[in-house]
Amino acid sequence: MKKSDDIPEFVYTSGDYNKYLIQYEGDIESEIKGVPDLYVSKINDKYAILTVKNTEIGISNEFKYIKNLIIRNNGNFDSISFFKILDPYTLQEITPLVATDFEYIQGSDSINLKGEGVIVSIIDTGIDYLNNTFMDETGKTRIEFIWDQGVNTKENENNNIPYGTIYTSDDINRAINAYRSGDNPYDIVPSRDEVGHGTHMASLVGGMDYNANQIYGIASKCRYGIIKLNEDTALKKKFDIKVPVYNLTTIFPSLEYLKDYVLTNSKPMVILLPIESNFGNHRGNSILDKYIKTISSNVGIVIVTGTGNEGDAGGHSLSVIENVGDSEVIELNIAEEDKNIILDIWANVPDIVNVNIISPSGEESGVLSTSGSIEFAEELSFVLEETHILYTEFVPEVFTGDQMIRIAMNNIKPGIWKFRTTLEKGKNSTINAWIPQRVLINSKTRFLNSDIYGTITIPGDSTETITAAGYDQDNFNLLGYSGVAFRDDFIDRIDIAAGSKNAMAMGVNNKINIINGTSVAAAIAASTCALLMEWGIVRKNYPYMSTQSIKTFIARGTQKRKGDIYPNAQWGYGILNLYDIFSNIN
Repeated sequence: MKKSDDIPEFVYTSGDYNKYLIQYEGDIESEIKGVPDLYVSKINDKYAILTVKNTEIGISNEFKYIKNLIIRNNGNFDSISFFKILDPYTLQEITPLVATDFEYIQGSDSINLKGEGVIVSIIDTGIDYLNNTFMDETGKTRIEFIWDQGVNTKENENNNIPYGTIYTSDDINRAINAYRSGDNPYDIVPSRDEVGHGTHMASLVGGMDYNANQIYGIASKCRYGIIKLNEDTALKKKFDIKVPVYNLTTIFPSLEYLKDYVLTNSKPMVILLPIESNFGNHRGNSILDKYIKTISSNVGIVIVTGTGNEGDAGGHSLSVIENVGDSEVIELNIAEEDKNIILDIWANVPDIVNVNIISPSGEESGVLSTSGSIEFAEELSFVLEETHILYTEFVPEVFTGDQMIRIAMNNIKPGIWKFRTTLEKGKNSTINAWIPQRVLINSKTRFLNSDIYGTITIPGDSTETITAAGYDQDNFNLLGYSGVAFRDDFIDRIDIAAGSKNAMAMGVNNKINIINGTSVAAAIAASTCALLMEWGIVRKNYPYMSTQSIKTFIARGTQKRKGDIYPNAQWGYGILNLYDIFSNIN
């Protein structure tokens, strides 16, 4: 992974360029060389970022356009084996620390764990590095590096990243000293957290309470690795998205860089990934889930995330079709405020369904079927609603083997849209449907018969992450927004539940904020993993600490609610409790 002199830096931050994740074989750079407005940057020997100037094409026709562009200029198209259409990822944000019994761990002379010797890397919106809660007792930063993907400083280039700039702890300390002297620190390190979410996460994980304001983290002596994700401005522009949104071309390089950092520096690392997406089959086999598996297989690396905030959002529908020829209707209410929306329908392998789309006025698309094709696409227009629809099928979808149907609706009219799914092959077929996560659409846009099971988001559905649900630490009830796994597939999806209601966190400009969301639970789980890594790897009690061993230690130390059966689809193995974790170890 490195920067390319042939790629203008501005293409990565410009809203006029789309960024796609591709899987390639052979010499991909030679194949696209000379193709106008098309650039490629390798992440590793398997994945790369393909960047192309925006065109007026349908959201599922990009691959065909790029393929024809390459063939037209170079005559062949051999290297690209997989092309990932755009999926938006958003933040999981929507006193939990006390509920973990962390005081026992830090007050015990025999244990006294605070994350020392462990790096907690946060892939998020950046960090307010000038806040002393992220400094040590001498006033120096505890941040090992900041990779700001949206800042290009020519004099501070790093060949191990495809874009942006890495600032070292030396750079950050020089900026801090400049600030103390009355000079502008951003002349040295121009990275800022404009949103505040990354700063919140960092304070919950390992903030030091220098100001006696009760804002502190469990792993208060950890070091930080910070990656400020580059927003997908093209995606925001296309769908008029108002919140921070990212895609896999920023997430994949982030994980690859952190993996290489661990292997090069031999330091244990917890990676906090507090993002979510509703695009996938939510069964842990998406392209991101599979990539996480390769990262998490390394000793000394663990990835932590939350279950997502889709539990009560009405964004998931589930139906069962018993016999061939039988039908079920998915009803989706569209709010007046939503003009463009994407609906994904999944049928589990080896079942196949067809779809008939019915508008609020009763106009029908007719039966849409693959007719035996591996990929099928059709453009539709509803005359009365003046709504344009691009209907795309993948049978099988590359990574899951399932049937995936994507219905992209533009200029959609409000009201109840119906999607009649009819079973063509299979028996007792389970049909799942999802719409984008709640921060991307109006709250009134939801399925009429929504189902909370299957609302866990990606990458929380991975069996290779530590995934935390969110509960109300005041009444020991699961928070309504906390994502839930499937009824029939919940083992190892959710690991634990952590307090997530009204957490006090340090924000930018030394401002204290009250935050909620499963990212709070994820941050607490991440700090717990840091303590386990300090005990196991740094203190050499268990040098081979890995994702699966951490899962075991956490599961053995959970508290259970009376009357519940564990593990389950809501709470995983139970409530996170540090006292019980380390009591069971010793």
